Amino acid sequence: MAPPSAPAPARKVVLLQVPPGGIVGGHREEKYLFNDLQSVYNGGTSPDALLSLGASPIKEITVVWNEVVEGLSVTYRGPNGTGTVIRTHGTSPSCTDHGIEKYTIRINSSETIKEISTRAGATRWGTRVCEISFRIFDETKKTFRTAGPFGGDSYQGKPATHVAWSGHFAAFGGYAVDSPQSIAKAKESGNDSVGLYGLVFHEVEFHKKH
Repeated sequence: MAPPSAPAPARKVVLLQVPPGGIVGGHREEKYLFNDLQSVYNGGTSPDALLSLGASPIKEITVVWNEVVEGLSVTYRGPNGTGTVIRTHGTSPSCTDHGIEKYTIRINSSETIKEISTRAGATRWGTRVCEISFRIFDETKKTFRTAGPFGGDSYQGKPATHVAWSGHFAAFGGYAVDSPQSIAKAKESGNDSVGLYGLVFHEVEFHKKH
């Protein structure tokens, strides 16, 4: 009788926030804070919850923009690959106000986001994320592709932030005020506090326990 196979090595999880302790774009009040890692993945900070993440936890990202990046709608593959969960932050993809553009990036199960580049700074709408793009790696084909940049071309002079990681990009966090209207349309009615303000990025690394 063959001896039993050795158990798979246990894994430990390292959770990183990028930029460390910081944010790309504007910082809003705590009540506008969102953390998809916590809301989608069973609390998002315990090792058991993080181990439920696959190598490609994000299925789709819809970017909504006009002069600035107004909103993101992210479709996550559920814990342990079961189902999908959608989280929308800022201006909704259903918005049809003048000037709004949108694009959906579809990410195959063999792909993972390896780098996100952004521009952010002061705008007439306050401090905002002005531009965003994604560099995506296909683990099967060993090829990269780029989606974007998305956002207003009037902010090209602002410094760029390039965020890359060796682990798996797991989820978005940041500050946003959800709205069916664009920033400009909401401001016409006296509301100047809608849309996406700032972003942080959550990376997960898996290591063998020694």
